[in-house]
Amino acid sequence: MHAGTVCQRVAVLALLSGLVSARADTGAPSLELPRIDGAAIVRLSDFPGRAVLINIWSVDCPPCRAETPLLRLAAQLHPQVQFVGISVDAQPAAYRYMQTLPPDHGVQLLAPHQPDGLMRRLGNPSGALPYTLLLNAAHQACATHTGQLDPAWLDTALATCTHSH
Repeated sequence: MHAGTVCQRVAVLALLSGLVSARADTGAPSLELPRIDGAAIVRLSDFPGRAVLINIWSVDCPPCRAETPLLRLAAQLHPQVQFVGISVDAQPAAYRYMQTLPPDHGVQLLAPHQPDGLMRRLGNPSGALPYTLLLNAAHQACATHTGQLDPAWLDTALATCTHSH
């Protein structure tokens, strides 16, 4: 099976429905998911006034794994942006993978159930992985990318979405 098909199937089978919704007053999504390590529940509202980059990934998705170093570097270079990863894997697999990485990779969350809702609500109806959504400081969608990130797109999106008007 082709890696893209595996990634898409994982997305379709493994995302959490119902924990992301659009707030009627601003159109900004709300988000409430557990950390991969089980230490806490994280909400988008925990990052008021900050741009947030949400990257949805799976350990079984080669492009997801390949973009990890770029995301880690971007998180270091853009401390004003909150980086949030969302794994669609079962907790043991996601936790084992995170243990192989240095701890400076942003907040890592878990969404292993009922895929359709989360991807659709975050602007990815195809369910393809990896998927990246960048929210501005008001937590409104500013940029999206389906597939492996490249440095040029990421630099442009971060510059555009974090620029104060």
